[in-house]
Amino acid sequence: MATKTQQAHLGLLYIRWQREDPQVCTQCGSPIKYLYNDGGRFVVTLAGTLKLYTCYYVCTNSSCPFSTPFTLPQDIVLPYKHYGLDVWCWVITSHIEFHDSYNAIAKRLNAYYGLGIAPNTVKAIIETYLVASSHEAEQRTLQLVRESGQLYVAVDGQRPNNGESGLWLFIDTITNRILHLEYLKSARWEVLKAIFEKIEAKYGVPIKAVVSDHQASIIKAVQEFSPTIPHQFCHYHFLKNLHRAVNALDSHLHVKLAEAIHQLYICHLSPLSKPLLLHGRELDRTEWVAPIVRDLIQIIGERSRDFDLFAGFKSYQSLTQYLKLLLQLSQTVLGIPPLHNLIKQTIIQIKKALKAQTPLFRKLEQLLPLFHQIREILGRAPLPTSRVQPAAAQWVQRLQALYQSLTGHPVPHPLKWQRISAETPLDQILAEWIRLYSTHKRGLFHYLTLEQLPRSNVPLEKIFSLELHHFRAAAGRTQVGNLVRVKGGELCIVQQNYTPESIKRILLHHDRRKVKAGIAQFRKRHRLQSATWHTRQDRPLGIHQLIKDTQILVSPP
Repeated sequence: MATKTQQAHLGLLYIRWQREDPQVCTQCGSPIKYLYNDGGRFVVTLAGTLKLYTCYYVCTNSSCPFSTPFTLPQDIVLPYKHYGLDVWCWVITSHIEFHDSYNAIAKRLNAYYGLGIAPNTVKAIIETYLVASSHEAEQRTLQLVRESGQLYVAVDGQRPNNGESGLWLFIDTITNRILHLEYLKSARWEVLKAIFEKIEAKYGVPIKAVVSDHQASIIKAVQEFSPTIPHQFCHYHFLKNLHRAVNALDSHLHVKLAEAIHQLYICHLSPLSKPLLLHGRELDRTEWVAPIVRDLIQIIGERSRDFDLFAGFKSYQSLTQYLKLLLQLSQTVLGIPPLHNLIKQTIIQIKKALKAQTPLFRKLEQLLPLFHQIREILGRAPLPTSRVQPAAAQWVQRLQALYQSLTGHPVPHPLKWQRISAETPLDQILAEWIRLYSTHKRGLFHYLTLEQLPRSNVPLEKIFSLELHHFRAAAGRTQVGNLVRVKGGELCIVQQNYTPESIKRILLHHDRRKVKAGIAQFRKRHRLQSATWHTRQDRPLGIHQLIKDTQILVSPP
């Protein structure tokens, strides 16, 4: 039954049958009778305000489903709403796609269309869409999962701040759909096990594998839930744990080299009272050395990129190469003592800085090739399936051999966790890497035998990253945590399923009762957050207690 609209004059719109169309019921073929219209209501659209009349009809066949008053479908405005669907779509697109804040959207609507709308109304429109879209996505997920017949569940959670709850997501890696979201203050294994059971009961299909990082509560939950299913440990998190040791050394090296360069005399050179004379021409030494200063600042201005670029290591290598150019320059100005001495002094200072950091550089020289080897084995350029596990075993053997050559004895067992710093000896760093591999080994290779099981939780990390980017852009950095805890889960679902073309369809077919309940859930979460804001107490100053204790201490017995 198609929608028929006719504009009688500008600003007036009727939802009714066209006179030239047959007035018969599409369900039973009986004649259709016009009853009345609703008297009209004003609707605000991007094109201006119009008065919309909705006509009601009834089928003359008393046994027909359309024997009660009905209207024709329309996509101009939602029931009981003041703003047209074009306004709703504009608001939702601005927020979801372009990350505009509520206030910015209200101001832009006023500037572009002369449309006055309150930020709270914008907020209500967006929340309605978040709930409606997440409900539709949930139904689609249910259908896809049941067609698949099994679940490979990837699980991860955001780190809670100051005792607040953190958002946890559970995703099916086969269908790439969000299965479940939960706000948890404490992710104990009992809680996670109950969630796994809830997911199986909800979708009616078994969980056949789990992907996660090496968090103890997740490992325990999977073992208690189903000890026989494969539990794949995330390669990215494993490499990140290895990278922490390298990063501790590299960042320290970078800081020390940067400090040394910034303290060079050449970087703080002031003009001489009398310029140098060279072949009858005046030469300002500060201008002459400016290219050198810019080069040195550029060299130490390197920035690390996870797994790819190590700023300290790169800066050390670049400074070593730059020394050769400075030596060449010093020979060029050999006949100009002020400049020669300045360059010579700079060379001595840079050599001294490099020498002081050489032990740290040598550690990195041995660790970085080993890190890149395991990364090649597990990540960047995967080997054929049959060679991955043997190659990883050979990598560990190289670590053990290097450890034994440094210490003179084999790697002890069991190994204990240790914090890595710039002062940590190389053998202890190797021991920590060996310990990490031994604890992760049993869960690193399940993906080799299960075709659709991913090696990492990177898709989940991307979802969290997009969510944080949205809230940071829309509300500012300080509000990110609060917004994640109030509506972060629904936003993750919407971002995963969002297309501009689907907005109108979702709004026209949403369940108003469910949407109202979902918005009430937002309010409930917000009240819980507000309660913690009001009841949180600042820690009392420790000096008050110190004064009391000291008075007791110095008083005579």
